[in-house]
Amino acid sequence: MATVTIRNLEKRFGDVQAVDGIDLCVEEREFLVLLGPSGCGKTTLLRMIAGLERQTRGDILIGGQVVNDLPPRARKIAMVFQSYALYPHMTVYDNPADTFVAGFLGSPPMNLLRGDDCTVGFRPERFLPLAVHESREELVPLWFRVNRVEDLGSDRLLYGTLHDTFPNERVIVNLPFTVHFPVVAGGVYEFAIKEKDIKFFDKETGRRTEPRRFWAKR
Repeated sequence: MATVTIRNLEKRFGDVQAVDGIDLCVEEREFLVLLGPSGCGKTTLLRMIAGLERQTRGDILIGGQVVNDLPPRARKIAMVFQSYALYPHMTVYDNPADTFVAGFLGSPPMNLLRGDDCTVGFRPERFLPLAVHESREELVPLWFRVNRVEDLGSDRLLYGTLHDTFPNERVIVNLPFTVHFPVVAGGVYEFAIKEKDIKFFDKETGRRTEPRRFWAKR
């Protein structure tokens, strides 16, 4: 472990000021929590510390050493995903023993929706506005209600639900900056996903199962 020091750190994505002059010192063995509303720069700050984003201005020091130009692997720090997709009825041992590995992969992790007889999964970057899909073949259209928009500069994270289909299941969409589609919180938009990108899992074991006509029932 080592002290992490941030000096006048800034990050801009074009006209968007994601991080604005942060000064911070985290002592060795100190436990620090960052709190703030969506879009205030928490994720961007951590990505800069880890070396996944290049700061616009300022310095990052780890153990007293300036690491501005060091790649992530040379900084000797690590990140874990904020969502673990764990089974609440399983023990600490049983959860990682071949349950929902899909829920751990990627950032953001896979969307997992609980159906009547299975769990349905799809990646956030595969669920796109219907209008931007190049081909309309084998698409499953769904109405997506957007509750929150988080602008990360290189991506936009959309948080919401599948309107009438799965109104109680939270869904995350990852729109790259190359997708020019106007979205505002509170709006309902027609999104779609290719049938081949929909995965099915057993509700009890978490193992992959054969594709089924799950969506046709709804």
